[in-house]
Amino acid sequence: MLPVIFPKLHKGTICRYLDLNIEEHNARSDILLLIIGDSSLYQSGGKHASYATAWGCYADAWKMKARAIDPLNVPTCEAKDPDFGRFCAQARILEGMQDLGRQRQTLSELGLSQLPRWIFHVDSGTLPLSRRLDLRRFVYAGRHLVFSEEFHTGRILPGPYISSVSNHSALFFRAWEHRAMDSLQLHLLDWLRNELLYSGQTRATLTNLTDSLLWVAKLYKNTQDTATHDVYTAAAKFVLGPRRQFRHLVILRRGMGFCAEASFPVNLTQAAVLGQRFLCVQAPDVIQQLDPQCLETVFRCEAWLVDCLGTSETNKDLLRSIRSYEPQRMSLGMVNDVQDCWPNCPADVSARTWAEMEIGLSYNARCHPHQSRVGCCCNDFNIIEEHRAAQKADMYLLLIVSSVGVLIGMAFGTRHCYRRWRRGRRRASLSGEVELTHLPQRFKKSSQTV
Repeated sequence: MLPVIFPKLHKGTICRYLDLNIEEHNARSDILLLIIGDSSLYQSGGKHASYATAWGCYADAWKMKARAIDPLNVPTCEAKDPDFGRFCAQARILEGMQDLGRQRQTLSELGLSQLPRWIFHVDSGTLPLSRRLDLRRFVYAGRHLVFSEEFHTGRILPGPYISSVSNHSALFFRAWEHRAMDSLQLHLLDWLRNELLYSGQTRATLTNLTDSLLWVAKLYKNTQDTATHDVYTAAAKFVLGPRRQFRHLVILRRGMGFCAEASFPVNLTQAAVLGQRFLCVQAPDVIQQLDPQCLETVFRCEAWLVDCLGTSETNKDLLRSIRSYEPQRMSLGMVNDVQDCWPNCPADVSARTWAEMEIGLSYNARCHPHQSRVGCCCNDFNIIEEHRAAQKADMYLLLIVSSVGVLIGMAFGTRHCYRRWRRGRRRASLSGEVELTHLPQRFKKSSQTV
């Protein structure tokens, strides 16, 4: 058996990093692939060492540079909690790249010869599916940050993500480094507070934006388990509204992000088709079920993960499964918002879908954990179905009222028209009589003139 390839270790003045590239090459891509986290996970012998190697293989295939950094090796970040340290490291790197006085030193410490335009942060527990998809597919012109939603919860994931090498991104991560990883949704709401309007109108929930953000912050602080975290996420999505594209930031919708997830309603071990739509897979438990010998070839850059997956799941299966998915978590507001559009959903949630989603989110955001059940906080009735039934009842009642109104209107109109006809006929008769009484006089005058 050939040995698995492990990254090379480098040490610089500011930080110590792992060079994930297997081959020596000049970067042709303007994207830097970056892993930030506990180095014990991706160094030789670590739980995710082979995963980091696979990302090095992907980077080589696209001629991009790939690095792994432990926040403990970045000044001012080493004493922070791992969640905080991760974003601290990203902020320091972006600051160094933007500061003309430190730019050359920062690039040198990362083993880079040219300044990247983008940084793709990838979780160490993910694996690239193949070399088929270019990372630039996920780059949005004019946007600085790209995040994605988790499929089964709808929460905004703290990774993977893309950030531009810009002052805007540096400021974003500098602010985020003072929050925990799970607070991303709260941080985004605060960051986007000037854009939490849509269609030129203020939503009822945002009549007082400060109060809305304080409400979400309070729910975040109260998170203790799955139920309370879902309540927090439901509130965050409720306040966020239907928009997913903002001036400087994009949130990729459920099932349209960077990675396929373990929660996808398909058998991932038989879904090689995922390689056509997703860059990576975020499912370590699923990967462990694959053929070990095939995985060894992946970790030696001789094959790709899709080569180890079966093919019984087809594009049609994937389409049907995702569109027919029934939400199991309260944070989705009991609505599968991609059920009528995946995989070609618009960037923002449609007005029609949001009208239903908003109802479920508003109920679940105010839910007491002890009153919740799977996917719903509604005292054992489905508020969405009740709302649809109520709408149908309202439409039926409106139809009846309208029909009765028309009949009454017709009856009233008939009597009214008859009266108007009688008055009009009498007026015409009188007018005719007046006109006739003047005729002889005009005739006489004419006769006399002649």
